[in-house]
Amino acid sequence: MIVIATWPLLLGVQARLAGKRWLAVLVMTLILLLVLIVPVTLGITTIVDKVDDVIAWAKSPGALTVPPRRNG
Repeated sequence: MIVIATWPLLLGVQARLAGKRWLAVLVMTLILLLVLIVPVTLGITTIVDKVDDVIAWAKSPGALTVPPRRNG
């Protein structure tokens, strides 16, 4: 699906690069890697940073309380 969705963009990049398909493919590959890898890397970094909080939360289930139910 990504190939089909980005095909017109590839053709535009190729036109701007004097018709060099290999260079357009290289540019598109780098752009798509950045679009996909940067958010995944940020997500993994956030999870690793918060692992201590998750472990502390898991070790103290008695400290968790359910808030009282509201009437109305």
